[in-house]
Amino acid sequence: MLGDFMPNKFSMVHAVADVVLIVGVTVWLNGKISAQVAEIEALKADNEQLKARVARLEQIVQQMLGGPPQPAKPVKQRKPKQESPTNSEESSSEEVEDVEVD
Repeated sequence: MLGDFMPNKFSMVHAVADVVLIVGVTVWLNGKISAQVAEIEALKADNEQLKARVARLEQIVQQMLGGPPQPAKPVKQRKPKQESPTNSEESSSEEVEDVEVD
């Protein structure tokens, strides 16, 4: 009578394997998504820095051409998050120094 209520071993093994598979895929996807979010944040910070540089260069060009100087648009700068060791190895970006032109 007790054996009628107990599921057989095959169905229990199948259920446990499904749960392990789902947990594994969930952990893997969570890691991938976290890495993508970190990369997006780093790219946003780089984009803001580049926009500020372009605005400053546009102002310099206007001054060189003799036009009236236009004030540069203020750009909010975010502090970039620390990259994990795996992200710093994958990205290969060159550092560019700011140079003032008189």
